[in-house]
Amino acid sequence: MRTPYVPLRVHSEYTIPDGAILIADYVRRLKEIGAPAGALTDRGVLYGAHEFTRLALAEGIQPILGLDLDIIHPDDAAAERVVLLARDEAGFRALSRLSALGFQRGDVGAGHGVTAEELRLHGPGLVALVGDRDSSLGR
Repeated sequence: MRTPYVPLRVHSEYTIPDGAILIADYVRRLKEIGAPAGALTDRGVLYGAHEFTRLALAEGIQPILGLDLDIIHPDDAAAERVVLLARDEAGFRALSRLSALGFQRGDVGAGHGVTAEELRLHGPGLVALVGDRDSSLGR
């Protein structure tokens, strides 16, 4: 038996120019490949969360909601990117708070960023995909 593929980092039409897939097309593709679940992780925004959840559930696919965010280090100009996935309803509320913090900071051009401390404060219910265990977040 083949292990099903579950995409965990997908940008939709709400993340231009990184993503170009329409949410309805994405859900259709998930159904075609037999994916039991799929994530939507737009860059700093949750604009597509409702549509994705509604369409995925209608097709019997488990929606996973997330964000692609910058973690800002106040003493360093470089930011680290992290994908955050909601594990549960508390996680979705955390995503909403973190997205709002990024907008309040006004970092729209550079990506929506939060500090590591803000991530720790609002992190319960989230799973972080950091990609490098030696990064400041991976440690």
